[in-house]
Amino acid sequence: MSDSEPLQLYRKLHAVSTRVHAARSLEALMNSVPADLCHLFDCDRCLLFVMDQEKDYLVSRESRVAATPGSIAGYVALTQQLVNIDDVYDSSQLRAISPELQFQQGADQRTGYRTRQVLAAPVADAQGKELLGVVQLMNPRNGERFSAMQVECLQALCETLAVALAARQSPRFALTSAAGRHAGAHNAADADAAAALAEKIITEACRLDASDIHIEPHAARGIMVLRLRRDGALLPYAEAALDMHAALVARLKTMCGLPTTVAGHPVEGKLLFREFSQFDVELRASFIPSAGGMEDVVLHLLSSGAPMPLERLGMVAATQDRLRAAIDTTHGLFLLCGPAGSGRTAALHSLLLRLERPDAKVWTIEEPVEITQPGARQVPVQRETGTDFAAALRAVLHADPDLVAIGDMRDSDTAAMAIEAALNGRMVLGAMPTASSTETIARLHEMGNERFAMADALLGVLALRLAKRLCEHCKLAYQPGEAELELLLAEYSEELQKTEAWRADPRAAQLRIVNGWRERHGDARGGFTLYRPVGCKECSKGYKGRIGLHELLVPGERVRHLVRERASAPQLRNAALAEGLRTLKMDGIDKILAGVTDVKAVRGAL
Repeated sequence: MSDSEPLQLYRKLHAVSTRVHAARSLEALMNSVPADLCHLFDCDRCLLFVMDQEKDYLVSRESRVAATPGSIAGYVALTQQLVNIDDVYDSSQLRAISPELQFQQGADQRTGYRTRQVLAAPVADAQGKELLGVVQLMNPRNGERFSAMQVECLQALCETLAVALAARQSPRFALTSAAGRHAGAHNAADADAAAALAEKIITEACRLDASDIHIEPHAARGIMVLRLRRDGALLPYAEAALDMHAALVARLKTMCGLPTTVAGHPVEGKLLFREFSQFDVELRASFIPSAGGMEDVVLHLLSSGAPMPLERLGMVAATQDRLRAAIDTTHGLFLLCGPAGSGRTAALHSLLLRLERPDAKVWTIEEPVEITQPGARQVPVQRETGTDFAAALRAVLHADPDLVAIGDMRDSDTAAMAIEAALNGRMVLGAMPTASSTETIARLHEMGNERFAMADALLGVLALRLAKRLCEHCKLAYQPGEAELELLLAEYSEELQKTEAWRADPRAAQLRIVNGWRERHGDARGGFTLYRPVGCKECSKGYKGRIGLHELLVPGERVRHLVRERASAPQLRNAALAEGLRTLKMDGIDKILAGVTDVKAVRGAL
């Protein structure tokens, strides 16, 4: 063993110990620890046994073993001694440890797997008075005996597991003991089926890039309907017998660490799927009482956990350059707007990632915290304790911030404090549920914010939408006719037609637009290629994924003057269009001409 190998082993041990303590339940430990230990000790298999309530059996995810000296796990449990065996099929080795010791070959015979080396250790409390479980490792991948360093490492890990198991002993595991058998095989079978169904639904949602899972009981039809939201559309996934509904809801609540009884009021929780599967996914779960004494369930798959670079938001180069220039400062207010599901949160964190620097203190206030932002202190809003956005922002502004990101600025107190902070030398990013860049400014006026302060603080507003993206595997190319291009031109220029430049010379304005299209998207002859959705096994009805649509307003002198004058949203929009504003619809049509999406998807997003 090289000098660095013990260090690497103990680094891995520290990481596994951290995950053990982070597990929220005994079941989470039982699901996650074996895979972690296989990776840590570089072995084929690992069994984590927990002593049942009657102290008669050791229970693992795969098997139940009597706590007797006739098996390896049972012997370790009774003697609380570690064993390290070269070959479990060598009866002389087993007899040297104990005359009664035997290797239970049933699993090998059923699966064809051949167990050879075994390292097993007891998990007991610090005084050694109470046995809590047994860890059994099998077959190092190098084919050799478990090393002395690995033995020492396992003993240290068992001390960590003892603390974790003692804190998380749960009556749920009585189902696998004698008490569970008295409850009847039918309930246990329902629980197992519900656990398998819950894992399958979430795994499929991850595989299909779904954003939400809807579980809807239909008592009149005697079924439970499962639907997945993919690319913004809620699509049927499967139907199941209504008899499964209660067990499935109970299983999902257990995975969230919630009581399994029907609460009679909406309940929310967080599900860490990595504790039950290889998928490192977090879900926000909502359980809502519905007709017939049942509960609807909605599971929202949270973002990947890491912020997306600005370059991956799908902005055209010109918009991206203007955005970088607008936020390249140390103070001011920059806003993002759009309805729920428009990509506001992802864009907010992309801007944060762009603005973060080592010498700055960065705070975020979010409900909930979905994306982990490196270098930022993230504050979740907890309304039940009185910590809303305004209260959290008030506290953060007293904590010496350089940059503050606010997940929702819909109330007047939060908006007023954000503007004041921007004027006082802080960089503030905020999100609002408004429809367009100019409506966002009008909304700030309606909240009663001081107009001169707004005009001075505002750096820009980015409006967002998400449109379905055409599937690259099956989209069908075609050349549009003149009528289709005329229709696109009419939609593109709908708002421009109200500006003075358009009214002065409509024909010249149209030619400028078409020439710009040809320059960006045309072929050598000045023609265009558009695409239709088709549908294949890789996509959903011709669409796969989504593309961002963006409307960036960076106020010029005319717009700032109108802000000071408390102008209406239409007046602000006309002035912004005259200063070069590209609307969401214009950006969408540009992406149609680029072959990324189609007219139906853009109209649906707007």
